[in-house]
Amino acid sequence: YRLKPNFFEDRLLATITLKDDEQGFLEIYNLQGVLSGKIVLNNGKNDLDLTPINLTNGVYLYRVWAGNEIKKTDKLIKLK
Repeated sequence: YRLKPNFFEDRLLATITLKDDEQGFLEIYNLQGVLSGKIVLNNGKNDLDLTPINLTNGVYLYRVWAGNEIKKTDKLIKLK
């Protein structure tokens, strides 16, 4: 569950694989805890190619949910 590159300017790539019976979400929050974006993840392999134009420069947190569980939380930095 890793978004790359982690210092990004225009584009983020990720492959997130969920179990066959799971669905989930990828959520991006600013450091004030405000939800900045949310993507629905289907069961199986999810290849994401994101262009988050609504994010300004700064540090964000992303969270991957699968089923009713948080699978990963990590920081994400947007430059330029």
